Amino acid sequence: MLRHGLLLGTSSGLVFVSIANAKADLCFRYAKTGGGTLVALGAQFPANNSCQPLALFESGGLIGAANGMICRDGVDNRTIIFHYTYNGCSSDYFESATCRIQLDDSNKTASSSCRGTLSNGTPFIENNDAVIEMCSGNIVPGGGGGACSGGFSHRTGVQVPPTSGRAGRPMQ
Repeated sequence: MLRHGLLLGTSSGLVFVSIANAKADLCFRYAKTGGGTLVALGAQFPANNSCQPLALFESGGLIGAANGMICRDGVDNRTIIFHYTYNGCSSDYFESATCRIQLDDSNKTASSSCRGTLSNGTPFIENNDAVIEMCSGNIVPGGGGGACSGGFSHRTGVQVPPTSGRAGRPMQ
């Protein structure tokens, strides 16, 4: 997902909530290692000592999606535990990780540690790299059903023809 598969978080053009009536979303990215942004529409930081499920999309990169969960501790109410499982759509890429993110008084990331596994089985650890924040102005990407075509098929012995990259049409 994030380390190699998503578009750079710094170039995602996140617009921070500054208007009282703006619809807020929750965004996660790896800021230092070329990580990108996952967006959970309409999500917020959970209340103290509680958890909530998340559905996340990526607006670029491998146009993937993730599911996960987010919890806030019940001790000092500053620790966020975030777990995700991500699959790319336009590439055979998978990633899963659990992060512990320390927030400051204004709910901004102060420190973080993440441990996960990449699609090739390689484990990774990232310290002070993960950022979780409120964001807005995100749109679920379109592109039709052809975006995830090509390569492997679930039907035994069947290979999907490679696409030309134009509207998902098979190459002749």
